[in-house]
Amino acid sequence: MSDLNETFAPTTGAVRLPRGAALNIALIVSGSIACYKACELISLLLKDGHPVQVIATKSALRFVGSASFEGLTDRKVFTSLWAPRESKTHISLRRWADMFIFYPATANRINQLAAGLAQDLIGATFLANNFEKPFWIAPAANTNMMLHPATQASLRTLEGWGCRIVHGDSGRLACGDTGIGRLAEPAILRGLVRQLARDTARARRTANPAVSPPRALVTGGAMTLPVDAVRSIVNTSSGRTAAAAVAALLDRGWLVSYLAHQSAATQDCEGADIVRYRTYEDFEQALGKLLAGADYDAVVHAAAVSDYFLAAGATSAKQETSSGFSLRLEPTRKLLPTVKALALAAGRRQPFVIGFKLTVHEAELDGCRRAAGYFVGGQVDRVIWNDLDGVHGDQHRFTVLAPPRPENGGDVSLEARLPQPLRRGASLAELAVAVAELAEAAVTDAAIADPTARGVGA
Repeated sequence: MSDLNETFAPTTGAVRLPRGAALNIALIVSGSIACYKACELISLLLKDGHPVQVIATKSALRFVGSASFEGLTDRKVFTSLWAPRESKTHISLRRWADMFIFYPATANRINQLAAGLAQDLIGATFLANNFEKPFWIAPAANTNMMLHPATQASLRTLEGWGCRIVHGDSGRLACGDTGIGRLAEPAILRGLVRQLARDTARARRTANPAVSPPRALVTGGAMTLPVDAVRSIVNTSSGRTAAAAVAALLDRGWLVSYLAHQSAATQDCEGADIVRYRTYEDFEQALGKLLAGADYDAVVHAAAVSDYFLAAGATSAKQETSSGFSLRLEPTRKLLPTVKALALAAGRRQPFVIGFKLTVHEAELDGCRRAAGYFVGGQVDRVIWNDLDGVHGDQHRFTVLAPPRPENGGDVSLEARLPQPLRRGASLAELAVAVAELAEAAVTDAAIADPTARGVGA
């Protein structure tokens, strides 16, 4: 677990990528029954790639123990100005943090901040902040305490100084009253931080144009196979996995092109360049244009590409028959192995390619066997295997696979060897983070191999 020196130590290394949209977040927690929601907020922020440092009052630790906060953040909880080696923590926090979130902030603490009292670590940290960095306050108090003239005046004062007040919805409170004073939900704060992170990433790119942001192409969603003018066959892919990957990359400061089916999800994809497709032909054409139009550091191919096409083609008239009719399907060309070749043919650098392999009612070992062929010829760098039995809502069991290790003897074909499992997870959020981290690791490796290949610097 990090101590004070480790917590605020600068990142070192031969090659450092732009920090993109990762924000160091100082989370201040005061004594409210709503403290438990701080744990959920921490979890969400960490999943989005933001380091979190907790500063808690003694009252807060009566509701949620320091072990919970430290277990989530892997960082010591700061509580006092007078602990050994921590007399300057308020200054170190101001330097380290990119933003401060007071969650939850009790009426007592709101009034103390507005009075400018520096009698403890929270007050001293607040006074040490010059408001060049965001300071957000999420109140949690009884309705009467929130509406008291002292509290209302304090909130106006804090807003006037530059703080952002994030109110929750009006409703039933823990004390049984109904009205204002509820703590804003963790998902609301996460969304606001996500938007700030993306704005910060854009500002950093503008301020340092010599450091080019990494670029990704993500594909996602179903595919439509027209049967005639009014009927079609469509698979059940929703595009949620691709949209989550897009959001995770955007949160890290990537430029993202999202090649999405017309019905695919685009939640949290604001800022991505979204290109829509409907059919296999649309997809193939758009994929080629995108790969020819820019240098992509990573391609995440999550679209559920049609395995078959109509041999006779779609007809323009609705087919009416009492005896039914049959369709003859023939295999389509697999597009995943062509991504690197398409980029190279267009004079672009070859991207790091991440593919997906979905199976139905199969165990991981069988999925590994099916994924082995993807690695033939070195056209795919990583494959994420999942099975339909493990996908239910936000539950999403997956395994990240790397190419098989070379075998001694040389007489065993690559397809006969199993890929290496690198990482496993059980949720859509974990999967999105895994995709983003794979892409970022690939950019780092490329920069180490050739620091002049792209605009990556310290």
